[in-house]
Amino acid sequence: MAWGRENNRKIVRSSTPYDVEQKIKAHQKRGWRQISKIQTECKNSGLYAVLMQFENKKHA
Repeated sequence: MAWGRENNRKIVRSSTPYDVEQKIKAHQKRGWRQISKIQTECKNSGLYAVLMQFENKKHA
């Protein structure tokens, strides 16, 4: 299991909010969904991060 990934969740990080939004769009095309708002990891100019969750679609 990759670091920062647990229970079909992962953290997407980037240095600018625009880059995070672009990564969110790319992940959404692959079935991930955003479950938190974009936040900084540190109060003083840290990385921007967002929590993503993979949508499990179970077959009947």
